[in-house]
Amino acid sequence: MDVYTTDEERVEALRKWWKENGLQLIAGVAIGLAGVFGWNAWQQHSNTRAEWASVRYTAMVQAMEAGDREGAIRQGEQLISDQGDSAYGVLAALAIARMKLEQEDATGAAAHLEWALGKVSRPELERLVRLRLARVRLAQERHDDALTLLDQAPAGAYEGLYQDLRGDIHFARGERDAARNAWNAALAVMEPGDPLRSNVEMKRDDIAPPGDAS
Repeated sequence: MDVYTTDEERVEALRKWWKENGLQLIAGVAIGLAGVFGWNAWQQHSNTRAEWASVRYTAMVQAMEAGDREGAIRQGEQLISDQGDSAYGVLAALAIARMKLEQEDATGAAAHLEWALGKVSRPELERLVRLRLARVRLAQERHDDALTLLDQAPAGAYEGLYQDLRGDIHFARGERDAARNAWNAALAVMEPGDPLRSNVEMKRDDIAPPGDAS
């Protein structure tokens, strides 16, 4: 049933509705359009930033390949400064940490890896950062810190490498049984053709009790 019986009543009802709701409708449309155009502008801005980060990261890699370590570090530091919240920033920090280690600067390497660990959002990349930072802590003889880094998150695809490093840490602490157990755990998840197997087996066998083949 039609609520309004005449055209005049329909027009008057429309006028009354518009008076009560027109401004809200206009505001809603305006906000909606602003959201659409704002989203498009934000996407364009994000894409531009991502492209810039990719160019900067490529320049850093090229400098590394050319043997220009200082130039590569400068490129990476600039990328971290401008785009530290991007995946490229984390990758740059990993690369700089590697170069710092080549310069025998464990403190500088650890600083970049700690920064990366606080920024990384992708689980697999986080596991890689943890692994590398734990290796640096082992080199610094900060054994407890190294083990904590490995224990704070699942190893995922890095299980074999995590267990291998646990073995190295326990061995450095003089904990031969724990080291052997960790290396056995590493071998249990490594593929037969894994190039690291022979090294892990050698480390394990070197500390095996007499007559113990495992």
